[in-house]
Amino acid sequence: MKRLLVVVGLGLICGSAIPADDVPKKDQETILGTWVCISGEENGVAIKGSKGTRVTFTDEEMIFASEKKEVITRATYKVDPAKSPKQITMCIKVEIKDIGTIDTFARGIYQLDKDELKICWSKQGAEVPPPKEFKTDIGSKTQLMIYKRDKP
Repeated sequence: MKRLLVVVGLGLICGSAIPADDVPKKDQETILGTWVCISGEENGVAIKGSKGTRVTFTDEEMIFASEKKEVITRATYKVDPAKSPKQITMCIKVEIKDIGTIDTFARGIYQLDKDELKICWSKQGAEVPPPKEFKTDIGSKTQLMIYKRDKP
């Protein structure tokens, strides 16, 4: 079930990893570290089991983990704080039984405010623009996750 939280609806296959460019340092540095999910919703409905899951941002990678800190999957990412709202692009590694690992591509928006991080992404793939707001409605094909910074 936890694996589905990460991959629900991300259906377009990526051709390659996301290239790194000169992202303004402030957001790229501030986002680093581990974040704990305080709520998640998809299509206007709360995602059961999302609370307590984790995402850890390194310089180039997002590592999604369960509440017990077991790695679920990984993704490369790129933030674009120059856009309004700020944007994030993710290429997520998805394990599919009997198929293997595939890369799925998601475009979203993010808001970074001290120790809170919101990420809202479209489940419709790379061809669709990212959401414009931090909300999901029935039929919107979007997912919203809200995280608090993990304090050891």
